[in-house]
Amino acid sequence: RFCTCMPVHLRLRRGVDSGATLCVHKVSDDGTEQPVGEPKRMPQENAWLWVQDQIRQLAEASPADPGTGILTDSILVVEVHGPLVPNIDLVDLPGLTAVPPDKAAQVSHIINREMRSNARGGRDDVFLLLVPASGDVRPTTNAATRLLAEHNLHDRAIGVFTKADHAADTCTLVTLVQQREAQASELDALGAVRLRAWVPTMLKSP
Repeated sequence: RFCTCMPVHLRLRRGVDSGATLCVHKVSDDGTEQPVGEPKRMPQENAWLWVQDQIRQLAEASPADPGTGILTDSILVVEVHGPLVPNIDLVDLPGLTAVPPDKAAQVSHIINREMRSNARGGRDDVFLLLVPASGDVRPTTNAATRLLAEHNLHDRAIGVFTKADHAADTCTLVTLVQQREAQASELDALGAVRLRAWVPTMLKSP
């Protein structure tokens, strides 16, 4: 529940030695990062507990508006090294929201900063659009869809229907995932969004 109040950067690096570290970075408006102290080594088996505890400490010590709970001037960097991991960066951002307005503005500030950083880095990121299949499954009703349109990211995005095993209308879900087999008019009526691909995920193993 703490990981949504600030950006978390998971940086996987392939190498001979295995290990995981945790470090807080201060971030300026232009995206420049400055580590705060030395990275802490942590066990990979329960690293998520270390991440939660670190975010909790930051939230308690932050002078930010307690009404929003969003930390805008810091990111949490988790590095994982090992011979079996790919070289890839994963970024988890606070979720989009419309209310309260102060929180919406802070989240927008974080996302715009990340987008500027991505542009400077060569615009090679892939974006995930998460749509809960257990609720309104139409992607066009999802707030993040507007963000993809504003930044022209449709050809760099993959859609993920979460909680597919809790979907009320599996026929509609299948149509939205397998878009090539449906007519354009049918897809528009279902609120489809055309991305590089769509995949469903489940809460429980089949």
